[in-house]
Amino acid sequence: MKISDRVYDILKWVVVIVLPALATCYVALSGIWGWPYADQVAKTAAAVCTLLGALLGISTAQYNKDEKKPPDYDWEDDTDTYDAALVNAAVQAEEQNQE
Repeated sequence: MKISDRVYDILKWVVVIVLPALATCYVALSGIWGWPYADQVAKTAAAVCTLLGALLGISTAQYNKDEKKPPDYDWEDDTDTYDAALVNAAVQAEEQNQE
């Protein structure tokens, strides 16, 4: 299942900012006002944030995998070309430094 960028951004904001902030606020205020279940709220929020964060991480990895390489691209052949290009660039830089 693919989600839109907007839905992803909203979910990430909820998981990274909103849920931890709400849980922290509840735990802090429960000590002041005597609200019940502060420990349970904190642990539940941590578990939910961890689960949703993992799911978003999987979604991100899948998105990056799909976007970065075409299905018919052979990365093995490109590695040799890339390594050769790096070696050539290093040799040219060294030659320029010696001049």
